[in-house]
Amino acid sequence: MDGRADQYSLGVVGYRMITAELPFSGDSVHTIIYKHIYEEPPLASAKRPGIPGSLTVAVSRALAKEPDQRFPTMEEFATAVWPEQPVAAPAKSRAPLGRAPGRRPMRLRRSRARPRHRSHPRNRASRLLPRGAGRGLPR
Repeated sequence: MDGRADQYSLGVVGYRMITAELPFSGDSVHTIIYKHIYEEPPLASAKRPGIPGSLTVAVSRALAKEPDQRFPTMEEFATAVWPEQPVAAPAKSRAPLGRAPGRRPMRLRRSRARPRHRSHPRNRASRLLPRGAGRGLPR
């Protein structure tokens, strides 16, 4: 399983955003699963005329049954949805995550907090027992 499964999911979300309906419906979960596996969804433009053709084609391709028929990358999917605004993958940085280039990693300080005494007000046991109870018993 790879990112093309995410494309299918995003295609379902996009279909619903465009048409205000899910691509498949039925009276039971089994019927809906069957339709997801074996039936082609109706075109979004058939449910809502007037949407751009590129959007209909992009969502239909994302909902393709065979993963090989979907877009190779999410960038290509995004560009197909809105061809006027092509999307490019961000350049990969060479710096390790969480650290700026050329800087040493931060040292973590140890906590100096001392353990609370059993009579501390936030200690749950001290609130549950009456005053003076439990003295002389081993911990």
